[in-house]
This record gives sequence, structure tokens and C-alpha cells, in this order.
Amino acid sequence: PDKRKERQSPKQSKPPPSKFTGYTPLNAPREQILAEVSSADFKKAGI
Repeated sequence: PDKRKERQSPKQSKPPPSKFTGYTPLNAPREQILAEVSSADFKKAGI
């Protein structure tokens, strides 16, 4: 068995590097966003 995995503590593990430099929490409800997206798509299509 590989002993290196047993020695590594959870504190040492790091998440993969992210392309995003910051994180913005999503404050708007999902329903509101979906409604805005669908209405914008209908406007583009001329409906």
C-alpha cells in the first residue's frame, strides 16, 4: 500500500487552482434570474 496517502493530513490538501480571482455570492433568487433571461431571449427573438 502507498504510505504517502496515509501521512498526508487533510490540512495539506489544496483545491485545484481556479481561473476565477474572486467569488461573488448569488443574492438574487434563481426564479428571478431565469425570468430575466427568458424575457431577454424573447425580446431578442421579437416575441
